[in-house]
Amino acid sequence: RENALPLAGAVVAWLGLRGHVARSHRVALGSFFLAGLLAALLPVGVRNVVVGGEFHLTTSQFGANLYMGNNENATGVYSPIGRRGHPTDDRWDATAGAERALGRELTPSQVSAYWIDRAMDFIVSHPVAWLALLAKKAALLANAVEIADTEDQYTYADASWLLRGLGAVFHFGVLAPLAVFGACATWRHRRSQSLLALLAGTYAATVVLFFVFGRYRFPLVPILALFAGAAVVEAPRFRRDGPGRRVAVAAGLTLTALLFSNLPIVRVDEMKFQTHLNLGAAFRKDGRLDHAITQYELAGVLAPRNPIVPYNRANALFDRGRFQAAILYYRRALDLAPDVVEFHNNLAMALKAVGDVDAAVARYEQALDLAPDYAPAHYNLALALEERGDLEAALGHFQATVRLRPGSFESVTAIGWLLATHPSRDLRDPERAVRLGRRAAEMTQHQRPEVLDMLAAAYASAGRFEEATRAAARALELATAQGQRDLGAKIRERLARYQQGQPTIAPRRAGR
Repeated sequence: RENALPLAGAVVAWLGLRGHVARSHRVALGSFFLAGLLAALLPVGVRNVVVGGEFHLTTSQFGANLYMGNNENATGVYSPIGRRGHPTDDRWDATAGAERALGRELTPSQVSAYWIDRAMDFIVSHPVAWLALLAKKAALLANAVEIADTEDQYTYADASWLLRGLGAVFHFGVLAPLAVFGACATWRHRRSQSLLALLAGTYAATVVLFFVFGRYRFPLVPILALFAGAAVVEAPRFRRDGPGRRVAVAAGLTLTALLFSNLPIVRVDEMKFQTHLNLGAAFRKDGRLDHAITQYELAGVLAPRNPIVPYNRANALFDRGRFQAAILYYRRALDLAPDVVEFHNNLAMALKAVGDVDAAVARYEQALDLAPDYAPAHYNLALALEERGDLEAALGHFQATVRLRPGSFESVTAIGWLLATHPSRDLRDPERAVRLGRRAAEMTQHQRPEVLDMLAAAYASAGRFEEATRAAARALELATAQGQRDLGAKIRERLARYQQGQPTIAPRRAGR
């Protein structure tokens, strides 16, 4: 992570401050250290140049992460930039938000610079609020509770007496105060321990500058454990032989750290709620939909007013084919959070599933009013418009999807079908359809029968029936091997047409 890079600066600074060591020796040590660091990171930087066109030793998300932890709505923990709030969408949301604000395409460095500017605007214009936010993040950093990222240890502890028992004793609220006492008890060795203290302080500052997770602060644990171990070993001698004033100061600092680390500022139930959601998602992905719904119900008990609960329950019901029930829960989620684009998008999918295509189109349009760059709504709206017969409008939304998600072979395939088979000569563009078909085939390593089916239709539309026949025959072979009987039957019909020198001119897409 980018926030680990300052540790290199801390080491170099420590070497520079060791005045009792010969300057030439310090330079040599620093050179060897930096050479070792570059040996690990330089290949990453070179690869980033080759793949992304820019030199970055680690990632390019500094600006976005800085803004997540430093804005008017920041909470001290993960606070996403986009509406969706899902970690897998962070990069897309950050890029889309910056490009929308500046009105042009941006490189990763430019995206990062935009969010740095936004964070600095908040810091400069709200210094008091920012300092209060830093204080909150410092409290979170030292708190006894392990702040969850995707799953929390406390849900696991509910099912494990061993984890529950150990977790009640061995936690950050014990480690941090012991480390403070250990630092006091070994103060006479402070010169030899200065690198440990500098590393811990530097890394802690970088976490506080961004936002706090248990896993983000975990690199502090080995250093603090050393000082805590020193506290256990040195406590008897320190209490017996140490100056009374120093013992009193150490006791006061340790007590302060104990109280500070154990402030009740983090709700464990909120993290358990997220874990139940994630477990529900895992069950849903595994096809165990009843188990998924049970987990969502448990999450609802912990957070009855959180709109994500009815939304996820609706998703599971949708997967079971219970579309009317899903519509009910999607509407319930929208009652709690009317501006979430995903809620509108998925409600539209359910409406389309029950045959209310007009209502689905209206709902997709509402989603795009909220987030014009939300690619799934463009794609789904295109499907609905195509089903309704509005092919020209459908083509526009398919093209918007490809612009937003160039890697979407589904959208490329959909555009190719429309351009190859559209009833209107004015909209039909066989040669472009062939180019799109080849592109989609390359994107899928020529292993998707629906893509080769579209390529065959494009060749036929261009009058290249020999190539259309070969592509369709390969598509039929793949569909048969993959057990896609319905698609195979349709490809067989089209193959017979190509063998007779007849193109497919009809508003039909692959697999339909």
